[in-house]
Amino acid sequence: MSEREYIVTLKKGVDYEAFNQEMIEETGAGNIPNRSTTVANARPGSQRNTHYLLTEAEADALKSDNRVLD
Repeated sequence: MSEREYIVTLKKGVDYEAFNQEMIEETGAGNIPNRSTTVANARPGSQRNTHYLLTEAEADALKSDNRVLD
């Protein structure tokens, strides 16, 4: 499994804390990876952008999550 750093940008009004918790938990649902993802850069000043280490397939699937802008 080859991971790269992807910037995940959430849509306005999305609960960042809840989304991030789903991303770092061991089990995901829907388009969230079913493993704990590593936060590469938390960007604490932003409530919409976080850098995660993901595979290309995980990043592509995550784009389909209705909370994700890009």
